[in-house]
Amino acid sequence: MPSHAHTAPLQWSNHTNQHNDALHAFHTWRRSSEAQLLGIGGPHFESTCPFVPRSNLEKYFERPRQLEHLLDASLDSTKRPTVDADYVRRNYLQSFATLLCIGEGGLIHHFSQYESLKDQKLPYRTRPDDFPYTTPDKFEDFKNAQWQFCASNLEYGMNGRFKEEDILPIILKEKIGEGGSAIIYKIVVDENYNALQPRGHVIPNRRHQHRNTFVLKTYRSAEAEDNYKAERDAYMKLRWAGKPSPHIIAYYGGFIHGDSYNLILEYADQGTLETFMRNTESPSTVEDTLLFWDRLFDITHGVMTIHGKIGNESSASQILKGWHQDVKPANILVFGGNGSSPYDCHFKIADLGLTHFIPSVSQPNDPSDLDAFGTRAYGLTYKTAFSDLIDECLGAPETFRSHVDTESSPLQVTQAVDIWSIGCVFSEGSVWAHHGWRRVVEYRRQRSVEIKAKGGDEGEHMFHVDGNLLDAVHNIHEDILGKSLTSGHITQSVLDRLVGEMLLRDESRPHAKWVFDKSKRLITEAEKKYGISVAGLAGNSSGMLINVKEAAIKTRSPPQVPHEHFRSRAEGELPLGEPLPPDDDDSSPSSSSSSSRSQSSPRRHHHKSASQGSKSRSIRAMESPPTGGQGSHVVPDLLTLPSTATNTQESSPPQHVQQRQEEPLRPTLSINEGHAWKKKKKAGEIAVLPGEENLTSLDQRDHVSHVPSRPKLANKWL
Repeated sequence: MPSHAHTAPLQWSNHTNQHNDALHAFHTWRRSSEAQLLGIGGPHFESTCPFVPRSNLEKYFERPRQLEHLLDASLDSTKRPTVDADYVRRNYLQSFATLLCIGEGGLIHHFSQYESLKDQKLPYRTRPDDFPYTTPDKFEDFKNAQWQFCASNLEYGMNGRFKEEDILPIILKEKIGEGGSAIIYKIVVDENYNALQPRGHVIPNRRHQHRNTFVLKTYRSAEAEDNYKAERDAYMKLRWAGKPSPHIIAYYGGFIHGDSYNLILEYADQGTLETFMRNTESPSTVEDTLLFWDRLFDITHGVMTIHGKIGNESSASQILKGWHQDVKPANILVFGGNGSSPYDCHFKIADLGLTHFIPSVSQPNDPSDLDAFGTRAYGLTYKTAFSDLIDECLGAPETFRSHVDTESSPLQVTQAVDIWSIGCVFSEGSVWAHHGWRRVVEYRRQRSVEIKAKGGDEGEHMFHVDGNLLDAVHNIHEDILGKSLTSGHITQSVLDRLVGEMLLRDESRPHAKWVFDKSKRLITEAEKKYGISVAGLAGNSSGMLINVKEAAIKTRSPPQVPHEHFRSRAEGELPLGEPLPPDDDDSSPSSSSSSSRSQSSPRRHHHKSASQGSKSRSIRAMESPPTGGQGSHVVPDLLTLPSTATNTQESSPPQHVQQRQEEPLRPTLSINEGHAWKKKKKAGEIAVLPGEENLTSLDQRDHVSHVPSRPKLANKWL
């Protein structure tokens, strides 16, 4: 027998082995971690479902002759030349991979002849007209196998319904909170399927690493559908030209999956204002304090948007006026800025679950609507046997219900309920900015003790009882206002000229626009007073993010500009039952030793009796904010805050600033020089500060930038 008689069978055997190897390699790859990701699906939207992203499929078939080998393995020699590999690569990769999974790779010859069977038509829920008929029929097998290559795209503005066979490309799902009828998850979406940001949406550099990270808010209760629709509609109504409002948490889309109703929201990489204050050391320099307040004031812009004062470009008949009714630190989210300073951040209003709207034309002036039962701690006293049921969902003082018969009866309220809540947030923010987190915890404990003593429920830490502002609130405000501290100037102004107005009775509270304008005016005044610019501080302010559970005592890095005091704190959250922490603001800066600065000052208390607190009054002298009331303002006895000193003190600081700017020989100290000096001191070396000879003139003084001592609290308004 001629030798060539054995050549053909051997070649055929080699081709068969190559084909089998190509098919085996493909099936091994598609089941590997190199190909698969784990998404979410199943009947209850809780199952992990493997899927192969199209990008991974494309990379696999970009390998040399990988697709050609599989086509050779699937088609006989008469059909193979009529199927162009590049054409399949461009239009039928997912279909071909699915056909390989069900052992029918040869059908790609049929698929490649029909536009209706291209990948962009996937997935199929019903049989396409051009799907081939075989014996036995393979459509059901194809339909069941296709999902692993057909994860669903998530797109901006989506509002669809997924079925249990759909795989969502959520490659990480981590529970981060729960409240009411909703569960909150942190999710990461595979970038190949992430089209959630609107076109033209710019992601700041600091947040670019989280561009595929979102929050998923899932409703599952009996009222899930109603709650989902209410919150979704609220976000939709607050969009600016189809995009999210800049100071309200962004809503990207929603979907229904099985019995779950889901909102996809913006992810805040720094958590809530509550966690921010707990984990971040309070500012100790003028720059840091100014930057913090400038950013926190932005939440009033968000509330102003909800109230219908700005942002809506609809016709007058479509403009809506709304109420948030749940403003609190836990519903203010924090986003890191582009700099390294913790105060270079951004705050946004979140959780619109209780937000409601009415048409503007129905009530053009000072609209009112039914109370949506807002946050208890920042609102009212509610005496009822069912208080446990609604402990976290009540409103402002005007929603006070004095009798059990009115416990579930919504009251008519104005948008001033939100102004009260922001005032409470600013009150606690002032305490944190001036004293730190431990004093905020103590502030809450003092309110809780007073509420219980006046007949309220144990554990509550609201700001008033029966419509009367608590003495604990008066006392701590007066304590801060009574200080003469340079870096605390803006904080004192917040209490004196903002919070004092916001915690008045309903008819006397200002509108959100007045609060926003006034808050930004305070920033402008402080910029002029200290000769600094907030815009220039972003990314440059000193500050450090700390974990309060780690160290017992920490001190601040040297500030950028001379300031009036150094602070030290025993870190860690103070239990509500512990006494008032020491006031560290009296630490003397005269000693150059860092250890001496870290020592706690003697324990001091700034309490007033209930009778003293109840006698505080505020009298408007020059300017009254626009409110919902008619005529002149009648200031209630118990809901007003003490004002600061006379106007003479306010007019003098700019002159001092000008003098400092005109002193060319004033010694300066950079951060690097300060760190170097501190390092030498710790090492026991001789360290000399620039201009140290001037320190002798500061003996017995408690700050460098002299501010006249504050007289007894008087009445002053802008």
